[in-house]
Amino acid sequence: MTREETILKMLEDKLGGKKVDKDAALKSLGIDSLDIVEIVSDAEEAFKIEFSNEELETIRTVQDIIDLANKKK
Repeated sequence: MTREETILKMLEDKLGGKKVDKDAALKSLGIDSLDIVEIVSDAEEAFKIEFSNEELETIRTVQDIIDLANKKK
């Protein structure tokens, strides 16, 4: 499973199986800042990466999380 697929699955699970569009704004999905921290923490653990606080502040869409994760090696 790719990082994108994994992140989309994490979000869909968080939303009770609701299909998630990667271009969707997180707020429009009902995802708040605490949810973002949980999702990012799960991604960090799954991919063995770490996001900086500055990077976390730039997250607005599902694609933002995917892009940040893909930039990490």
